[in-house]
Amino acid sequence: MSVYNYCRKCFMSFDLKLPACPKCQAPVPKEGKKFRVEVMVGRKRITKVVNRSIRDARDIEAKLKSDLLTGEYFKNTKNHYTLDEVYSQYINSSTAAGIKSVRIIKCYYEKHIQEIFGRHQIQNITPGQLEQFKTGLLTAKYAPKTVKNVVDIISVLFNYAHRYLDFGGDNPCERVERMKINNMVINIVPVEAYRAFLTFLDTWPDQIDRNLFKFLAYTGIRIGEALKICWEDFNADYGIIRLKDPKGGKDQSLPLNDLARAVLDAHRGIGAGPTIFGYTYKQANHHFRRIKKAAGLPDNFRIHDIRHQFATMLLNAGESITDVQKAMTHKDPKTTERYAHYLAQTLQKTVNKLDDILKK
Repeated sequence: MSVYNYCRKCFMSFDLKLPACPKCQAPVPKEGKKFRVEVMVGRKRITKVVNRSIRDARDIEAKLKSDLLTGEYFKNTKNHYTLDEVYSQYINSSTAAGIKSVRIIKCYYEKHIQEIFGRHQIQNITPGQLEQFKTGLLTAKYAPKTVKNVVDIISVLFNYAHRYLDFGGDNPCERVERMKINNMVINIVPVEAYRAFLTFLDTWPDQIDRNLFKFLAYTGIRIGEALKICWEDFNADYGIIRLKDPKGGKDQSLPLNDLARAVLDAHRGIGAGPTIFGYTYKQANHHFRRIKKAAGLPDNFRIHDIRHQFATMLLNAGESITDVQKAMTHKDPKTTERYAHYLAQTLQKTVNKLDDILKK
């Protein structure tokens, strides 16, 4: 039997003697502590999160052991939630309301999870069942990324039950082997072909299309962020654009180069919507497919690859990973470092320096 500190921030359990969570470094509060009680009898392990004092946690530990030994613990399950019940509360909560991908979560849950686990009480879902479920999806030829997302959604629901529904059991997803996915697909074209694409844009009849895709090419920002920009987000005096609710979470200010500023200056007075470019993502993507076909770009070149092209060209021009990371608004430098595979020009210049050194 054991009692542990329980981190409110990352839901990790850790030794009572530690002053802070070893995973997220959140300090143990002086008041309002949470404890995780773990009891094992035979092969049965029960955990419960306790929002009381350490003395109460010890009392609950003893009670759990007694109930397990007598079998009383499993007789009363009226307060246990099914996964459907947890999902219903989660999807209608303020927690889900702030998540951009809530539509995708609904789709995955209803398509893959609900029929298999929806009616299961969450304390009865085991790591073994999840491993079999994962194997079944892979056998059915679902992409590894899809399978990973499905397991991640189940984990999110267990974490929600821990935090808001006083569920004290294990999250079985923590003992399921997670699939490592390289979800960064990069399609880039030679610089000459990209220059030809930008020149082609000058001949495109639709001004909004022309300005939007040139703006993306000159800034490297994400299409979703570009489509949310309003004129009040652009400081023309200082050449700074404010990105609202970007992927990283916090609003960010980004300096614009002269090319990007010229695009916005030329775009004033075009369109009448609340945003500068006035398109939805669906509209922008539809227009881009037409343009890339007419310009002769490869079929697999996507709007997001304009951003990848921006990064690789800067890195090949000799800009540092750190500076490009800031320009791309990447929170993690490792994200920017994934472009290193495409730095053939820069690497060639680097290794060629040996010639100069040895010839001296």
